[in-house]
Amino acid sequence: MRKVILSIIVAFLGIVSANAQFYAGGSFGYNSSTTKGDKNTTSSFSIAPMVGYRLNDKLDFGLSISANSYKSTSRVEGYDALYYAVKYKTQDFSVAPYLRYSMIKFGKFNILGSAGIFAGKGKMKQEILVVSEEKYTNWGASIYPTVIYDLSDKFAVFSNLNFFRLGFSQTKIEDGYTTTDFDFILNATDILPAIGVMYKF
Repeated sequence: MRKVILSIIVAFLGIVSANAQFYAGGSFGYNSSTTKGDKNTTSSFSIAPMVGYRLNDKLDFGLSISANSYKSTSRVEGYDALYYAVKYKTQDFSVAPYLRYSMIKFGKFNILGSAGIFAGKGKMKQEILVVSEEKYTNWGASIYPTVIYDLSDKFAVFSNLNFFRLGFSQTKIEDGYTTTDFDFILNATDILPAIGVMYKF
């Protein structure tokens, strides 16, 4: 998977270098926590490179590729009063084209309305005495705000804001069931979940 991501990034960078209206960037995240008393541990990792093209001062479109993983280990008490280790792990990969429209611009800040679709696949693995694993595919669409801050003529930081999101998603478990979700999220406590960096060619 890493080789695929790197190959795509290199290919896009080779294209964007020939045109000043292109930009490239992405975000990276890692988190780890441990609760010593309960012996619970969690960790997560994400990487999301992207490339885009500015049609004009108002409109741009692009493509984001993301890879994510999450794992946790905890203890649960069984019916026999013994404690057992519970291990849970997920991995997923998705491709998401998007379209963005600049709505408000003041100073170095630019607030855009973003609309995107995504398609991906992943797997979930759980171990409680025995190991079970499920593979899945998913796809969907969403509308959300994005904020960009220009550090210079070439560099900027950005974030897709999660305090508002309207979306649809469908997940199909391999050889199993299908779930469909319609989401409307309005949460003022989760404004800046992840910050990325972009370079303007």
